[in-house]
Amino acid sequence: MARRALTLKIESARDLAVNALLAFDTDDRDIEASLDEAFREAAWSDPDRRLATELAYGVCRRLITLDHLIGCYSTRPLRRIEHAVKEILRVGLYQMVCLSRTPDFAAVHEAVEQAKRTGLRGAHGFVNAVLRAAQADIAGHVDGPVTLARNVLWLDEQRGVTFRSNVFPHPTRQQIKYYRAAFGYPMWLIERWLRQFGAKGLIPLMLAGNGRPMLSLRVNPLRCTREQLLEALQQAGVGAKAWGQSVTLTERMPVEKLVGYDQGWFSVQDVTATEAASLLAAQPGERVLDLCAAPGGKTMCLAGAMENHGTIVACDVITEKLTLIERNCRRLGMRIVRTSLADEVGKAAEHQGPFDAALVDVPCSNSGVLARRVEARHRLKPVHVHTLRARQAELLERAARLLKPAGRLVYSTCSVEAAENEQIVEAFLARHGDFAQVKAQHWLPGERSLKGSTAELSQQTNDAQPATGEIGPLWRDGGYASLLQRKPKT
Repeated sequence: MARRALTLKIESARDLAVNALLAFDTDDRDIEASLDEAFREAAWSDPDRRLATELAYGVCRRLITLDHLIGCYSTRPLRRIEHAVKEILRVGLYQMVCLSRTPDFAAVHEAVEQAKRTGLRGAHGFVNAVLRAAQADIAGHVDGPVTLARNVLWLDEQRGVTFRSNVFPHPTRQQIKYYRAAFGYPMWLIERWLRQFGAKGLIPLMLAGNGRPMLSLRVNPLRCTREQLLEALQQAGVGAKAWGQSVTLTERMPVEKLVGYDQGWFSVQDVTATEAASLLAAQPGERVLDLCAAPGGKTMCLAGAMENHGTIVACDVITEKLTLIERNCRRLGMRIVRTSLADEVGKAAEHQGPFDAALVDVPCSNSGVLARRVEARHRLKPVHVHTLRARQAELLERAARLLKPAGRLVYSTCSVEAAENEQIVEAFLARHGDFAQVKAQHWLPGERSLKGSTAELSQQTNDAQPATGEIGPLWRDGGYASLLQRKPKT
């Protein structure tokens, strides 16, 4: 039996982050699940919650780069560093290179104190030596635009950290190894994206995956308007900006504590997901299928568009996820949603008739939301994309069989992979002459600095309609959606 990794007795937000990373590294547990459990066990302040979340998520995003840097400054290989010590080093180094508000001396001091509490012989001296070597090598900061250099770590499209030594491989002679070390992605994914997007498209994509996505709230039209929610948030001192049907927060805070949460004024949903669901144009009185509904964000979007008139059958393969959808529907006052296990939806359609419209938001690689789903880049393997493709095609076929003549269907993913997007739809259309593609949309992930007229803003954001005037930087996830329509019977 493998020895369970040592965990820290929790005394600070940094300890929370270290233990969450340990659980991911040794047990493949989601960072969010570990943090949520720790937050429930003790009354942590909002600043501590935010710091623990920033550290755990940030380290997981930058894991490959941090490990490369540790290798530059450590006298022993990474595989020989005890798990808890390795996480302490990662958290300490992340603060030094990625968080400007944390002084280097404070990051080193806290890491050394953590290492002492592991009880491992020599751990605090080793941690001190590695982080002091890194501290001595960090030269300062540089402003963009991005230029590839062996001594620069880019934090985003405008900011980088410079080192005195050449810590990274050569950008041209060792291109793939350089991208892996400097941007923190597995080599197979870099090679795949280079073929698909070229070097010019690859770098913005990698920077986006390393970003800190903002939280967007889709307004519930059954309970309030966008302007009402925006005004209430601003009166409560919460920074927020309007964008399309949504309000994007400009700061991070627990959703449950936001004004209007208990009243069901909003659900959490990125603008890309909202636009994908809206592409179906669900109408009041229709019978609509949401085949892969959990956690239910797009289901709520459909119910709002239908003004609580009609029927939505929301499906998933796990009963507990259906319970979550039902709970959210009650909070939002959405009465037209009926949950069903996915294996039973075909039988229901036989008794109640086919659907007017269907949404098929399939399981995918998550390659468009790597900044938000921080574990995904480390879990995903090339074989998974092939396996997912078979499942995606199967789900699309299944939904199509349950549609009426002239029925509408949206196939969507949170992936940027053509293999999961256009190629799935093209193969489906080649098999089904009774369907036609009406519209397809692609969204790349990242931050948009949106300034100018409403028309210019609309063009920059793939038809999202933000408020007029200068509204500053906003975030959207990557993804794809295709609207298909069955031809009417002649």
